[in-house]
Amino acid sequence: MEEQKKDIFTPWWTERNVPWRGNLFEGMILSEEDTGEKRIQKIRKGMLTRYKSGKRRLSFQWARSVTHSYMQTEGRHPAIRRALSIKKGLHEISIGLTEGQLLMGGASCGPHYVDFNPHFPALDFPRKGSCEELDRIYVYDKTELEAFQRDILPFWENKGRMDYFCMEMSENYQEAWKYLNDSQCYIPTVGGPLAHTIQDYKTVLQKGMLGVIADIREQIKSLDMTHPDGMKTLERRNQYEAMIIAGEAMIDYAQRNADYAQKLADAEPEDKRRTELVEMARICKKVPAYPAESWWEALQCFHFLRAATALIEGMDSHSAGRFDQYMLPWLQNDLENGTITRKKAQELLECLFLKWNESTAFTMGLGCPRGNNDKINISGMDELGRDCTNELSFMLLEAHAHVHLTDPALSVRVHHKTPEKLLICTLELLRLGGGLPLLLNDDAIVAGMTANCQVELKDARNYGDVGCQENVTDPNMTGADTSGRQNGGFFSLVKPIELALWNGINPQNGRQAGPKTGDVQSFLSMEAFMEAVGRQMEYAVEMNVIANNVNDYVFTAYYPSVWHNLMHPTPRRTGIDFVAGGAKYNWTGPLGIGLATAGDILAAVDTLIFKQKETAWPVLMEALKNNWTGYEALRQKCIQAPKYGCDDPYADNWSKRILDMWFSSLESYGTAHGGHFIGGLISMDSYITLGHQTGATPDGRRAGEHLSDSVAPSRYSDSRGITARHFSAARAIDTYHTTNGVTFNQRFSMTTVNTSRDIAKWADLVRTYMDAGGQQIQYLVVSAEDLKEAQKNPDEYRDLLVRVGGYSAVFVDLTKELQDSIMAREELAV
Repeated sequence: MEEQKKDIFTPWWTERNVPWRGNLFEGMILSEEDTGEKRIQKIRKGMLTRYKSGKRRLSFQWARSVTHSYMQTEGRHPAIRRALSIKKGLHEISIGLTEGQLLMGGASCGPHYVDFNPHFPALDFPRKGSCEELDRIYVYDKTELEAFQRDILPFWENKGRMDYFCMEMSENYQEAWKYLNDSQCYIPTVGGPLAHTIQDYKTVLQKGMLGVIADIREQIKSLDMTHPDGMKTLERRNQYEAMIIAGEAMIDYAQRNADYAQKLADAEPEDKRRTELVEMARICKKVPAYPAESWWEALQCFHFLRAATALIEGMDSHSAGRFDQYMLPWLQNDLENGTITRKKAQELLECLFLKWNESTAFTMGLGCPRGNNDKINISGMDELGRDCTNELSFMLLEAHAHVHLTDPALSVRVHHKTPEKLLICTLELLRLGGGLPLLLNDDAIVAGMTANCQVELKDARNYGDVGCQENVTDPNMTGADTSGRQNGGFFSLVKPIELALWNGINPQNGRQAGPKTGDVQSFLSMEAFMEAVGRQMEYAVEMNVIANNVNDYVFTAYYPSVWHNLMHPTPRRTGIDFVAGGAKYNWTGPLGIGLATAGDILAAVDTLIFKQKETAWPVLMEALKNNWTGYEALRQKCIQAPKYGCDDPYADNWSKRILDMWFSSLESYGTAHGGHFIGGLISMDSYITLGHQTGATPDGRRAGEHLSDSVAPSRYSDSRGITARHFSAARAIDTYHTTNGVTFNQRFSMTTVNTSRDIAKWADLVRTYMDAGGQQIQYLVVSAEDLKEAQKNPDEYRDLLVRVGGYSAVFVDLTKELQDSIMAREELAV
């Protein structure tokens, strides 16, 4: 694909008139006058204007290559088949380059394309013709779509992960299958990729892929086929061979990029650009096959591996982990030797950030399109508990300020020794809008990982967050990897309460979903009602656990994680698949949805029926049955009942109680890969869907309205200000149990954080919240006026970023329902 010619553009911060001032900006390496930054802004502008209304361009190249490989390998071992499909895909996919870019390769057939992965198809992808949702998000060649639907899709009929999951559940686990369909208690994540990982980049950077392959060959030599460990030895041999095939395919892909860069160099008339292209070709011949020796080589090697992970295993939430720690030696070495300037080092880093945004996952649905949600963790403590902020930490903040797109999503790790300068610079960056970086509490997360997940202290202190805010060990630091399948489905904390109200019947469909726990009129005390809620909760969790274990089995049996095995140290050593217990640490993490709504329901029932006796069960149930029609006075009393989010211990403790009930049940079960279950409180956009599937509730909520978002208060909470919200979250959530993450969304207006004094107050608020035990917080700084204008004039706000649950997205790309939900968040002041 030809390099595209673009003009030079005004920096985005000048166009958007954001507060470009403060400690971070005074210490920046690159200014808008630097040639390197002009390059970055030129490429960035081209990315925003690539298509009308921001649509992605859809490609079927990867799907064709992978499918043709599978057609040719019937009868081979599943891991070998997967590896050979990777080999064919990486050998055949097109290579493109944006004009001015200094890094080669990508996670698709070219810049700004989305490649469809047949292993993880969208469930609602049309089998014939198009559909409104596809046309909303993508542009595509109709002839290619027709050929894909005719020649490729039929091969995968009944062979997708969802197909195998449904087959296993319906044939072998009918009780859990019935509950899944009848209860509407949770949304399983069974069709997508195994995401939410941190790959072992450091070993490839240090040894080269050829060195990694050599180590795997040594493992093969150690297998004793005369005294095998049962069938495990034969299985390990196939897994090792599959890893080697995938590693060699990566080297081949890099060589193809080298050839393409040299071809461009040979045709380039401008001396400076020709020199750059020649150097890019040299680097691609070297990495990732051989060890990286310079900052440019290290960034290119990292990018190749990250892009391959996205293309092969699905572009969704693959974290770079503690990037500023394991990448620092290559930066320092070049700076100390004088082989690179700080300006050039920063420019290359920002080229990496731009590369991250060239391709995204194929997605369809409510929260789509969105970015990749790939994380980079900044700062935090080292394995001895010391602060490890360094110059690369600040370079990453600067890179996001300049590029300011959805990826990578930055997380800043905060602890009691975090330098004030880092926290202030982080908040100054947040003030630009977009909701990044998010803030993590090291002290809370490390304590939870060691106590509840039995993670060694040195490994826990080297955690990285993935996806929305799920936490795993970073293999780049201590060699400890985690297979965490963090998105174990979205579990409604409200539905077991609703089922207890209706004696196990789901009022949305009239089916007997849960156990019969008694008519509500038989509950003469709050404790009697809570006993029924507990029985419904235990049954719902049991059914969810079965579904999740079947999901893990489907991965292992039908979709071996060949690339993950290659890119994680424990599977490379043991030959055990990453999802089959191959990592050092293994767990599965469902996500609890509707925390505030659930707690508010319990507080309202206890207050109005048992404490104040303002109403009785028959009246309340009739009101719910009629969706509050004719019962507005009672509804208002329910709305006025105590609410989570107001720093009210009584209300907050009801939220804590439902959480403790869920955690206690969930953590009692084991996973199919030898670990255990852990919980998290992250909603993404599921609070909307699960709300649609929930009837009227005693907190005053009407049928079909959204549940509460993650750990934020509900829309009916009477605001007592930002501090009250922070203290309620810290009180209700025992972070011992939330290794699988928390997302706490809060929105400020720019005017409330405009001065240096405002920033200092904001920093105090963050410290206070974390001292109280808060695990995570993410702030979106945007005015209601800007959001309204963006809805009216979307093409003028193509770079207006917002936080949706635990990921960032371009506001104008979202559905109106999701836009309205974000706009409904209360605008708070520090």
